[in-house]
Amino acid sequence: MGDQNDFKTIYESFTPEKDDDINNLDLTAQDAFPQADEIVNENEEDYLRVEKTNHRFPVITFADWFSRNYSNVSSVRPVKIQINGVDPTESIVVTIPNDQGKRFENHEKRHLRIIENANIIPVIDATPIDMFVYNNGYQILYSVGGGTYLKGYSVRKKFIVNICKDVMDYFIPIGQFIVKRGDEECKFTSYDLADVIETRIRNNLLDYDKLAILYHQSKKFDFNNFNELLKCLATRQGGIKDVQHQLEIDNAIEKLCLDGVDYET
Repeated sequence: MGDQNDFKTIYESFTPEKDDDINNLDLTAQDAFPQADEIVNENEEDYLRVEKTNHRFPVITFADWFSRNYSNVSSVRPVKIQINGVDPTESIVVTIPNDQGKRFENHEKRHLRIIENANIIPVIDATPIDMFVYNNGYQILYSVGGGTYLKGYSVRKKFIVNICKDVMDYFIPIGQFIVKRGDEECKFTSYDLADVIETRIRNNLLDYDKLAILYHQSKKFDFNNFNELLKCLATRQGGIKDVQHQLEIDNAIEKLCLDGVDYET
């Protein structure tokens, strides 16, 4: 066996003199090594952790869906009519309530509407809460459990679906997906953001500048806080007959409630 100082001799031959003297190393010193809780990545962003739920539903045509579910819809009623040369699954005739609630000969006055491309437009195959017919399309409202709702809008030959959470009795959109012609099923994820949204509303964290950009007609509203604004927007949607306008308000509500909220699951 060689001399016990051999290792020191070899070490010193590869290191500058006095730059890292092995005799000065104190391997028992605790201050030289950071504890686990001291190791922090300064570039790591803080995210809000929220629970998520995955959903999956089949997709069918509106004609098939309506034939199964019209009895569950209170505001839209089918009209049995046959016209030579017209496919009854392509053009569906319905009646909807009169906006002013007028009555005609002791009966509620209703309007006639024709839903075109009913055998083409895809919708989610689920039981509805209700349905609303507009001048240029319709909306189907679904409940998928856990305080999560879907507002599906027919836009041309697509079905645009806003995922909503029930927050303080408002349907607050938190995401969107599109069901297209030919889809056999749809998959989407809902996030438990109700507490975050409610905190923003109760603390009146309303960005007025953003509101003016997202929905310029809000200048006509009379409101003093976030909650009153949402009430105005919900009332506004109840009287709108244009699908694009409905989507515009949904988009404004989502941005006002969730812009700047970073979260992971």
